[in-house]
Amino acid sequence: MSSRFTLSSIGQRMGDKISFSQIGGSANKMPYRANTEGNRQTTSPETPQAPNVYSPPPRPPPPSEKSAGDPTTAANISQTPVTSAPPIDSGYHSPDESSTTFLEKAANPIDETLRPLSTPSPESLAQLPRPKLGGEVKTGSLYPFGWGSADSTSAISPPRKPKPEQKLRLPKSLRSVANLGDLEIEGSLLGGDINIVDAKKRERKEGLCTACSKIDFEQFDSRNNITLGQEGGDGYLSQKLIFLDRILRKKRKGTCNFCTLIFDAIAEHDPFEHPAVKDHLPRELVGSNFRQWAESLDFRELIPIHKPPYPFGRSRDNIELEQKLQDGEVVVGGFTSGEQVDSNDIAQGASLAAAAGLSVGIWNETDTQRLQIMATVGTIIPTVTSMVANLDAKLPVAVSIIIHNANDKDAGLLNIDVWGYGNAPRAPLSRLSTFNLRIASSYQNINGGLQYGKLLQQDIDIEGDCKRWLDNCFKHHRQYCDEPSWWNELQPPSGPHFRLIDVYTMRIVQIDMANLRKQDRPKYAALSYVWGAAGSRALNLHVRNLESLSSQLEGQIPPIAMTIRDAIGVTGRLGLQYLWVDSLCIIQKDDRNEDDPDARASQIEQMDSIFGHAAVTLVAADGLDAEAGLCGISTRPVRNQIARGIRPNVNVLLAVRYNDTYGKWDTRAWTLQEKLLSKRMLIFNGGYVSYHCRHGVLREDMPACHAGNGPPQIPWVSSLPDDSGVSKTKRTWDGAPVLLRSPFFTEYANLLAQYTCRDMTDSRDSLSAVMGLLKVLEKMVNTNRPRGTLSDPGTHAQAPFGHTLYGLPEKFLDLALLWQPPAAKGVHLTKRVHDHLPSWSWTAWEVGKDPDYHPDAKKEYHTRPGVRFEEPFWVATNDDLALKKVIARNTGNKKPAEERFKPLVMWYRSSRPSLSQRTLRGSQNTAGLGDGPAVEVPLALVPVNGHGLGLAFDPADEEELRRFKEDAIKLRTNSTSNSPLDLGPPSVPAGIPIDDRHLVCETQVARFRLRETKPRQETLWKPNTKGGHDLDVDTELIIVEAEILDSSGTVVGSMIPTDQRKGVSSGHDFILLSESQYWGNEDRVDVSGLPLFNVMFVEWDTRGEFASRLGVGKVQKSAWWAAKPRTKVVILK
Repeated sequence: MSSRFTLSSIGQRMGDKISFSQIGGSANKMPYRANTEGNRQTTSPETPQAPNVYSPPPRPPPPSEKSAGDPTTAANISQTPVTSAPPIDSGYHSPDESSTTFLEKAANPIDETLRPLSTPSPESLAQLPRPKLGGEVKTGSLYPFGWGSADSTSAISPPRKPKPEQKLRLPKSLRSVANLGDLEIEGSLLGGDINIVDAKKRERKEGLCTACSKIDFEQFDSRNNITLGQEGGDGYLSQKLIFLDRILRKKRKGTCNFCTLIFDAIAEHDPFEHPAVKDHLPRELVGSNFRQWAESLDFRELIPIHKPPYPFGRSRDNIELEQKLQDGEVVVGGFTSGEQVDSNDIAQGASLAAAAGLSVGIWNETDTQRLQIMATVGTIIPTVTSMVANLDAKLPVAVSIIIHNANDKDAGLLNIDVWGYGNAPRAPLSRLSTFNLRIASSYQNINGGLQYGKLLQQDIDIEGDCKRWLDNCFKHHRQYCDEPSWWNELQPPSGPHFRLIDVYTMRIVQIDMANLRKQDRPKYAALSYVWGAAGSRALNLHVRNLESLSSQLEGQIPPIAMTIRDAIGVTGRLGLQYLWVDSLCIIQKDDRNEDDPDARASQIEQMDSIFGHAAVTLVAADGLDAEAGLCGISTRPVRNQIARGIRPNVNVLLAVRYNDTYGKWDTRAWTLQEKLLSKRMLIFNGGYVSYHCRHGVLREDMPACHAGNGPPQIPWVSSLPDDSGVSKTKRTWDGAPVLLRSPFFTEYANLLAQYTCRDMTDSRDSLSAVMGLLKVLEKMVNTNRPRGTLSDPGTHAQAPFGHTLYGLPEKFLDLALLWQPPAAKGVHLTKRVHDHLPSWSWTAWEVGKDPDYHPDAKKEYHTRPGVRFEEPFWVATNDDLALKKVIARNTGNKKPAEERFKPLVMWYRSSRPSLSQRTLRGSQNTAGLGDGPAVEVPLALVPVNGHGLGLAFDPADEEELRRFKEDAIKLRTNSTSNSPLDLGPPSVPAGIPIDDRHLVCETQVARFRLRETKPRQETLWKPNTKGGHDLDVDTELIIVEAEILDSSGTVVGSMIPTDQRKGVSSGHDFILLSESQYWGNEDRVDVSGLPLFNVMFVEWDTRGEFASRLGVGKVQKSAWWAAKPRTKVVILK
């Protein structure tokens, strides 16, 4: 789905085009004008800039060293694993250290030669040579990407440039050829002349067909001393194109090892699953797969694969080609165009490119060659279909092979693509399947990265693979992986309660890392796993057994859980002496009342340090509980690898299919920070292990960048700009300040979306389980408090978790209070059973799902949408001037987007800890809550951020801070004139028990009626992958909301309930929070200033003292004033 928007001037009259630009937030007195960046009307507007594109890291220089390894066995290999020599490293490169992304995709700049076919820009396409057939097509149009009429919609329309005429030469006998298996395709696939020849009488090598004999496998002989080169010169890549018909015949006869391997690989990456084929299968083939279809063919017939039912389409056009007879050959002429591309293939390519960190428009040699091959295939297939009478207009399938030769830096890699059509009318040429093969080879080191191709053993090779990966990272990646930028502010784990398992002596030891010099601190591994019920039944550390476990772990009752026992063994085999495991290194809760909550809390509060300082984290991803063990260590799963001996001492293997998710482990709340804060990870999943660091991902068979099919990359914590922790502003044409989205808050919102959808056993852990991540995020931008904040640092030390107020960053409190429930069908929020968390914080709510919620039936464990915030957006529109939100994160525009929001309320918090916090810390000073006795700690209300506004400002924005505060005081005092800037905290009646769970403000309260909730669909847009002025759908939101009505029944706003399953009563109070610009579904974008109020829908307790959040919404300002609001001291609980 796409939508058209215009890139025209900003601030033109309403009837003109509205630009893809940012609409300012200040009042614009001109009626029916579009607000734009700066709201300035100008006769020479700034031209919107094209999205910035990612510049890939430089190619690595020639290798400086090569690891020794045994030569690869040259035996003929079937699908049974064969012991191989040591493998080759990935050649990954360090990402840009100046990256400003907090959670960045596994920073391995995945090797450019392995990036999937990305979406080309028109400029890059225009430079590509195209195979041409001189002359004109007499009937219809001959497209390289399929058949279509002259007015077919073009997916890519590059400007045409005249090229030298190229020819397609075919034997005269082609028209009566018995089958395509007798034909070979020769010549350049990259724009040169192409020859189709009869190969029956050609010579072939032993074990190969005549076509595969043309591939130089001997260059990869494991006995050769191959030095990897650099991509870019002549001969680094070579290409081969083979008809699927030939592969099927050679597979059936067993006469070509390589064709057999390709067949097995195609069956693993089934082209029947591609929508072009799957959605249009003949009735007889519905429910079958490629292997079943291929093995059912009767090869006694001349052309069996083209007999009905046929899955790959047929030509529906009568093609008349200009032909010339030359020296016994037919030379076909015609004109080809690169204008028709399968949109699904483009979308997939763009999606995969984005996942790999590849921006649209960035091309590498393999991408370019794939596109050129696609154009060549689009010429050959329809031409052969037209010329070969026996095909009966059936469209054959072609398999292209790009070989990375021995002088290429990715030597031994083979990129395979299957090109064909489906049975849809005028179906375009599609890439039906794509995968990589690799020559088996030993490990080689290139610029700190490992390249290899390995034949797997039945068991995971800890010493030969995992230890090699880890040692290589220690030696070559050094500070980049060991001390990432965010890590500098992270203190080592310390204190009397920090403990480790000594895996050599099998006992618990106490080590205070902070008192050791950096070089003397021992390296240790950490374990991340799923507890489950079995974790509580296994051996745990308690006060009662601390002395015993400090002497010996073996022989205890109950015994050590299997996952922990496996991790202890792996740690020792990695050459590390120490392991951290929560159940044995933190004193656990005890049902015998023998507990040490202070000790436990001290370790929970330094989880960021524990995982951030671990040398490596071991992950039991597919274990359901603590007794599952590490798959491949204590258990021996079936490990299938497709590999064959192609030539003497040359084995070729297909990348093993790693799981595309991390199972139950990646759905648990505690494991998110363990994943994101780790410097290195060994992930045991599905019977295989993978290694993750900031340089890339390594698998057992080959580097992940060569495999191209997983495992999923881990997002790493990266640094933020120094000024990200404060709000930034800009001035509009009339001098009004406009707030801009902070990178800090963007990453905070991303973090909550990932975390709040996760499961936990004890809902009281909702804040503790993410505390480490919040601390790291805050430390990156909070080394110094900005101007206008608290002068007494001790007051903050009493608040839970530093400058985070129950999970909401104090510096962005006004924005953080506007969190919303997930905007997806079948997902909702429910209040946690424990009432110690405040209703205004997302920590008090958990994401649930309706019984009929099945987002992906294939996945047993899946992520659900989490708590969300309104994303900053640029404003776009159609000619009807209706609003289209273009999400700022997807435009490539590096300018910070506007918040479309303005603070209005002054907030105060209590420095008095709650009873639950004092209990957690083991305090003996209990205090009553609710109607209980008075507390001993005196009440003191402290303004947030030192000035009361829920935003912290840069010292340079002191004037903006003053203006915002003046408006807040006017609201609080109901005055239109300036009042003193320091009114002090609101007056709270004596005897009301307030603690740090409460937020206090003096604001306006108004009463409105509500209609029952109903879902509303809202579309978020992104620029089209093809460039130009089109928009594509980014996200479809399903927002459950209730209309807000005034006293006359007129709709004046909307409210999003926090618990969307509950009904709403006819009348409730709303408290005013801040100003806002858009609803999100405006019929017109020409909105003047900030015409809305952000409000919170609340419910009072029986005494009318405390208000609980029920939802948030927006109300028209005029309706708010008409409702005659009253000013009231509000205590949110």
